[in-house]
Amino acid sequence: MKNKITAILDFINKNDNFLLTAHVNADGDAIASVLAASVFLEKLHKQFKIVFHDQSIDPKYNYIKNWNKIESFNDSLKQNLNGSIKAALIFDSPGNSRIGDVSTLLSNGIPCLKIDHHPSEETFNADDWVDTDASSVSAMIFEIIEQSSVSLDKDLAEALYTGIVFDTGRLSYSNTRARDFEICAELAKAGVDPGKITNAMFFNNKVTSLQVIGQGLKSIAQYLNGNVTVITLLHNDLQDVEQYEIEDLASFSVSLRDSEIGVFIRELKPGFFKISLRSKTYVDVSQVARHFDGGGHVRASGCRFEGTYQDLLDKLLDNLKRQL
Repeated sequence: MKNKITAILDFINKNDNFLLTAHVNADGDAIASVLAASVFLEKLHKQFKIVFHDQSIDPKYNYIKNWNKIESFNDSLKQNLNGSIKAALIFDSPGNSRIGDVSTLLSNGIPCLKIDHHPSEETFNADDWVDTDASSVSAMIFEIIEQSSVSLDKDLAEALYTGIVFDTGRLSYSNTRARDFEICAELAKAGVDPGKITNAMFFNNKVTSLQVIGQGLKSIAQYLNGNVTVITLLHNDLQDVEQYEIEDLASFSVSLRDSEIGVFIRELKPGFFKISLRSKTYVDVSQVARHFDGGGHVRASGCRFEGTYQDLLDKLLDNLKRQL
């Protein structure tokens, strides 16, 4: 790890005018790790641009420093950035295809480096740091900062704490390590208010989003002798919400007693579905996600599907049955 971090710090020191980005449908760890990196670069007097593929970023993370510097990709932005990006740091994304249209900003052969905890799909740089045992990319960035000349402060700590707490489910998921508790203790010493961040992240919902979550809960169906729980929201159900407002349904899908696998299906547009897969103890849902050209972690993965709902459900259950 120390050798990887040394190489990353060398990459940062040698370059400037960075592009910072993460995966499509950026979640708490993706957003927090990019923002933490931006604060880190500021302290090193480096220039950067933060660009996400997503046209809408969850505003509940607006307490993190540099939130207001996030930009959404569009053709006009691409034209304005033409030639100004000299290097890229890519977070929480296993490959080029996972960052969406932002990948077109990397086409001029600029040096790129990836920091991630998903199984790798593509190498950007020989010094990429991929640690599938890490709970989160935010925890990895803490290790980088600790080995650097930059001192941890409240701004960095709030971003890092956010990412770790998000990806570990408030330090409760199976990916939580003893090291995460140690890191969070250091972040608290640096000024993090756990209650403030918990309220911002988990108790900050709109009425309409909770109503749609309620519709999702009413749709619950169980299959394969109760081992698989499926929550479904069809296209007409999603008119009043952004996708990030209903992500909790992925966790609800695996919360039923005696159910091992949870599936949350939403129809983003007619005939086009996004699927979140979760498992409690022993099923590797990343194997199922990969069958649909998706990916992720052993206990939490995702994929997409184009076709009919019934065809999707049949193919999912057939694949899940083999994992049980």
